[in-house]
Amino acid sequence: VVSFNFTFASGTIADDTKIEAIVQTSSTSTTTNPIFKCVNSYPGNTAGTATNLVSGSCSGIFNLVTGDTIRPSVFQNLGTSKSLSTDKTLTSFSVFGL
Repeated sequence: VVSFNFTFASGTIADDTKIEAIVQTSSTSTTTNPIFKCVNSYPGNTAGTATNLVSGSCSGIFNLVTGDTIRPSVFQNLGTSKSLSTDKTLTSFSVFGL
């Protein structure tokens, strides 16, 4: 099981935007799903924009073998560039076996 959690520093969030968290593996095995995508959306509001922390997560079950790699990534269109929160407790990446 692979779990990826993140939080961006507080900033503006434009109307009708989204973040997409992705966890993918380099595995070429036919017994595993190579990618998991998780989407959070932010519909419009009466103010036009909002300011807040934005966070997301994505988890998936992979059948990994020795040498496989896992890579998390985030794509966003929130209206401005984003950086991860400086609070290190708000971002994590975990890999554990079942």
